[in-house]
Amino acid sequence: VLLGADTAGIPPRQAPVPDFSAKVERSIQDAIEFLWSRQDPKTGAWAANDMGTDGRGARSSDRYPRGPTALATYALIEAGISPQDARLVKALQWLSANETTKVYSLGLRANAWEAANRTTKKKYRAQLVADARALVQAGSYYGRYDYDAKGQQTAADKGYCHSNSQFGLLGVWAAARDGSIEISTRYWAKVRDHWLSQQSEAGGWKYLGLTGRGGGRGPAGGWRASAVPG
Repeated sequence: VLLGADTAGIPPRQAPVPDFSAKVERSIQDAIEFLWSRQDPKTGAWAANDMGTDGRGARSSDRYPRGPTALATYALIEAGISPQDARLVKALQWLSANETTKVYSLGLRANAWEAANRTTKKKYRAQLVADARALVQAGSYYGRYDYDAKGQQTAADKGYCHSNSQFGLLGVWAAARDGSIEISTRYWAKVRDHWLSQQSEAGGWKYLGLTGRGGGRGPAGGWRASAVPG
């Protein structure tokens, strides 16, 4: 009876949580080595995955090289590689020299600029500001994005998808974190209103609209937005 009284209310001992830190670190190092192995040492760029050809015979790897280079650059910086490493300097120079209007690429590149700026005294401020302005303009009317950022969005620009919309927003958010450009409250309000208006009762977002494609993607039968400012 006394033993029972002494242990009453004490939860049973939990099994120790496995320590995966060493495996995680090894995985990160393996990923870093893999990315370096795929970089073009001459240009500093990473080629896009070859997903075949479009209707005009152009290969995907030829059409969209900027996004993969921006993503690899951003990943390496976040993994702890200095943006002043000669290989990353070459990648950042390549990104600076190769313009794009693709929202995916602009969003990823803005995050690479922001990450590089943290330890280079904002060396890539001008590039980040340019990409952020292009993204803000392209999403300024509806607070959402289609595949291309080709200037000021108007009422006639009705095309969009939530995949591009998320990447565009993440690019603008990177610029806001950097502090090199002030993002208007009007833009944030447009973005907030769009995402809230498109949220399903289950809590997620479809690829397109409330009833469009993407019902099987992500939790709760939809996409999850990773950056919706309040």
